[in-house]
Amino acid sequence: GVIHFYEGELNEAFRYYDMSRTISTMSSSPNDINVGRALYNMGLVKEEKGFLIDAGVLYQKALKIYLQNYGQYHHHIAEVYGSLGNIHLTRYEFQKAKYYFQKDLETSIHLYGEGHVETTWGYENLGRLYHEEGNDSSAQRMFEKVLEIRNQFYHGKNIYIANVLLSLAELENNASKSIDYAKKALAVENSITKQATIGKWNISIHLLQKYIQLHQNSAAKKELVNAIRLGEQIFPKKRHPTFIKTYLLGSKIYFDQKLYTKSI
Repeated sequence: GVIHFYEGELNEAFRYYDMSRTISTMSSSPNDINVGRALYNMGLVKEEKGFLIDAGVLYQKALKIYLQNYGQYHHHIAEVYGSLGNIHLTRYEFQKAKYYFQKDLETSIHLYGEGHVETTWGYENLGRLYHEEGNDSSAQRMFEKVLEIRNQFYHGKNIYIANVLLSLAELENNASKSIDYAKKALAVENSITKQATIGKWNISIHLLQKYIQLHQNSAAKKELVNAIRLGEQIFPKKRHPTFIKTYLLGSKIYFDQKLYTKSI
């Protein structure tokens, strides 16, 4: 199921996760922890496909089973709180999103203590929420806290540091400064591996958007080639929904240059 999920074969992923749920229910009970895990994974598929209400229902079922098995505090419970927050954030239900993100953070702080790297997921989610609400100063404060903790824990070399640098890049209104953040994120990624990664692809997409914004067509075309190259390695069957974004941005470059045939 996990393999199919990351290859973008979402229907197959869902089928395998559902098989896992069925087997676990038959061999144990409907409230077995493995049933909860399968339900959570099924929710991830539904969320990826854009069926947010269905995903939310599956996450709630998983949460109920987790609470029955683990009690109030467990890292899987924090994970579900974060996912439920994401659902509500995507639906612009900010108060509900904030509730679940704060539950995520409170659970992690209880488990690990203030300032532990595991708490950064809650801070990062709250940063995304504040950004969506237009409270950029609070968002930046959250992201900078995440960056500080992760730098101390990982000593500046980890993909999650690259992720928050990219978040700061997306938050930055000044396109040139945003590009600087993205390049720092890319430097971190390259320090870890020379292979294509989803992180490098996301950074490439961000740089591509900024070069388009600045009307730097030469840099944009170069980055488009890089984004396609990375995407073809990460999504070899080109079936992952997010891969479409690469070509849509490429179309915009050529449309802006009035090269309509190539844009189409």
